[in-house]
Amino acid sequence: MHKTQLIREIWRGTTLTARRVRRAIKIFFLIALFIVLFWIVPIRDVIYALLNADPLYIFLGLILVFPVVFLGAVQLKLLIRRLGISLSVLQILGINLTIKFYMLFMPNAFVGSGLRWYKFSKPDGKTAEALAAVAFNRILDTFLVVVIGLGFWILSGDQVIQKGGIGLVIIIIGTVGFWYVLTRVSLPVYKWFASRFMNYEEESLRYRLVKKTGQLMVAVSTYAEFSVWELLLVITVGTARNLINVVSFLLLAKSVGIELTYIDMGWIQSVVTLTALLPFSIGEGLGYREVSLVAILGTFGISADLA
Repeated sequence: MHKTQLIREIWRGTTLTARRVRRAIKIFFLIALFIVLFWIVPIRDVIYALLNADPLYIFLGLILVFPVVFLGAVQLKLLIRRLGISLSVLQILGINLTIKFYMLFMPNAFVGSGLRWYKFSKPDGKTAEALAAVAFNRILDTFLVVVIGLGFWILSGDQVIQKGGIGLVIIIIGTVGFWYVLTRVSLPVYKWFASRFMNYEEESLRYRLVKKTGQLMVAVSTYAEFSVWELLLVITVGTARNLINVVSFLLLAKSVGIELTYIDMGWIQSVVTLTALLPFSIGEGLGYREVSLVAILGTFGISADLA
């Protein structure tokens, strides 16, 4: 078999052998990341930093995880109720916590979306609706992380918009307006897009990109009937989740003596969250998160053992 064909088979193959090879490559890469990390940062120094951490800040930082997870359940409830899926906030919370646990052992973050779709589709048998809700939620979450991260990054340089509440209001209003338009134009745009670009060969990269884009547009268009106020509520809840998460990060950092501003931690947290989406990640970005934190915090003059 030609080398290019072999790589393609390993990367995209659905056979048991291909899946095992991909799994082995991911584990090897993860181990290599940690070997490099602890080669640079002696594990003894990391343990010493943890043992000397302030338990109060650790406790407060971990406590804030619960409202973050709860708001995630509220956000999903707001999305699925329009589709007729009869799950309560507490049921969604239970599903999210269960998936959160199992994701520690799963090959990548996208497996969690599949598990959530399966759980959501069971009560009412609404598989298509559940898929649309999960896909929309994931797209929205990723978009919010990017937008909020960029917003904090702009604020960290004191550019364009003033620090404080007005910047946050502008971000929320802009995001609501963007999604309101996107939900209404995505399907017509996709139909126009597909009529001109879906004639590529099915094995080509262009075809797969167009197909994936189409799937995302269809998921977004499911919410075309959402009013501005419904979108405002969903996006406000999602934004609140991210902002509370930043406080949690800030407190955990402070527990080991890392002093950063809320603004700086905002964009750092977004970058670290996005690393979990990398294709070769395991356990929601395990390894990538640690390496990215060491690299980013190093630019602030923070020692690698604390990072």
